[in-house]
Amino acid sequence: MQKIIYGKRATLFPFQEKDVDYFHFLLKHEGYLMGQVYFKDFDSYFAYVAREILENRIFLWTAWTKDGKASEKFGFIALSNFTPWSAEIHGFSDKKIMRGLLKLLKRQDKYTYAEDALRSIMTYCFEELKLHRIETECFRSNLAVRKLVEKVGFKREGLRSESVMIGGNWESIFYYGLVNQKENENAIREEVKRADNNGSASIVQSQSVPA
Repeated sequence: MQKIIYGKRATLFPFQEKDVDYFHFLLKHEGYLMGQVYFKDFDSYFAYVAREILENRIFLWTAWTKDGKASEKFGFIALSNFTPWSAEIHGFSDKKIMRGLLKLLKRQDKYTYAEDALRSIMTYCFEELKLHRIETECFRSNLAVRKLVEKVGFKREGLRSESVMIGGNWESIFYYGLVNQKENENAIREEVKRADNNGSASIVQSQSVPA
């Protein structure tokens, strides 16, 4: 079930009809770069994405800056390819924002809108949807996204070499994954708790046995 997700610097609103034009523009000029890996033309890619959204197989949010009256849209973030234990995260914004992101990511102390949106959707995946792991991917040449996903904790798990040609050049894709560490920590705490309880029960039983 989609909901409004509030971050520290960004707010993610479930996709609405009024966002269609902006979504179409960004999907065509930014999102389709990755779509070319699987679809021969943009029209077939857009038709697929639209159908998946309408049938709730893609959860899509519009990302807004959290600046009161000066608030503005800066991109989209989506969850797709769900399994009972995992989902993929995809996001895209315009080139101007991505260029600025690359500059800001050079400063470790800078907390960007994009980072906040990504961390917010990660929290939603782990705490609300109770997923075991999340995944994402990006082009090897996309340094801004690589820096971003690695900064928030994703681990590089694979490389698909020269998988699509863009602008006359072959592009390779990095695959990233992240396991829900809190899930593991909770499991360990439960195991310790059970062990403590069993130990206490054993002590009580041993003390109640008559000599």
